[in-house]
Amino acid sequence: MVQPPRMPGGGAGLASSGGMPPMMGGSSIPMEEKRILGAIFPLNGAGYFLKITDSIARIEGIREVFPKIVAEFKTDPESGKPVMELPAGWKMMPGDAFAEAKVAIPVAGDEKPAIMTISKLAAPAEESSWPDYLLMQLNRWNGQVAQENQSLEELMASIQPIPREGSKIPAYIFDKNGATGKGEASRSTPTPDTSNASTSSTPKPGTAMPAESLPADHGAPTEAKAFDPSTLQYELPEGWEKQADRPFRIATFRVPGSESEEDGELVVSQAVDNPIENSKMWSEQVLKTDDPSVLGPKAEQIVSQAETIPAGKREAKLYSIRANDEKSALCLTIAVIQMEGFSTSMFVKLRSTTQLAEQQKSNLLRFIDSMRWE
Repeated sequence: MVQPPRMPGGGAGLASSGGMPPMMGGSSIPMEEKRILGAIFPLNGAGYFLKITDSIARIEGIREVFPKIVAEFKTDPESGKPVMELPAGWKMMPGDAFAEAKVAIPVAGDEKPAIMTISKLAAPAEESSWPDYLLMQLNRWNGQVAQENQSLEELMASIQPIPREGSKIPAYIFDKNGATGKGEASRSTPTPDTSNASTSSTPKPGTAMPAESLPADHGAPTEAKAFDPSTLQYELPEGWEKQADRPFRIATFRVPGSESEEDGELVVSQAVDNPIENSKMWSEQVLKTDDPSVLGPKAEQIVSQAETIPAGKREAKLYSIRANDEKSALCLTIAVIQMEGFSTSMFVKLRSTTQLAEQQKSNLLRFIDSMRWE
């Protein structure tokens, strides 16, 4: 079993990588050649992500062995570090601010290895929230290959479930590229030996995963109650219009723009509150880049500049992400409200131009302050 080596002095980079050649960076690949091969699964109460961003051709030779890597992935019970049986030539390396560890994967005919990152994010404790979690994370990857968001039903038709020993929730493999957007999961791929692993059915949109589908190491569901959207009350600002109900949203509203600009959309939903990781995701949507050197500092700036605002009897954090200073530029304004008794938080997200966000800020603050659900 291979564990990531320690970095001398705790620094980042390739100091202990044994002189590995330069890595291929995902942000440097033209979109028409870009491909993401990744997997998401629960482990030890967190959501784990194995991800390779590279060119379509370079990932092709990795695809066959990837399901076995995903099925057998574990962490050391004492250190929590990833431990893996790696194919010949693969090299475990230290992580950085964005990854628990990295794996350098040799590519035939090229001195640059492909890089698989191993990372984890906070994940919902109750099984009923996992479909929403998958929807958010998989659509985040869709955006990185310039594909449109999909419904959970559409996503489940294009991803490959991989059973994992000791876990009744499978891992889900995502494989898409920026040239066609078509997943590769449907191709004939050898399935790893998982005779000892439990199988599970794919969750359907809008439905909870059954209690028995929880992985053994994920722990029992918490006693947190399920949120009833019908209990949400609010005072709607003049001109705002409630829209038809949509899956995985508590409510959707149209926020009217002026005659010369598009309307904004405000969405109320539930999600896991992880300020830095969520800020990276929002920044990626606005800045249209997946470059960690851009997203990391931007996320830290967003979190440091967040406002604390009243939300009824609670407080909320208000985040703002702008593409640039132009009035017509895309702007996301997000309020995150903690929900006592729930493992998720309430998210109020306004997608609009910067000009409309400024015009509607006072209405948005009054709307958030009026929200009740007791």
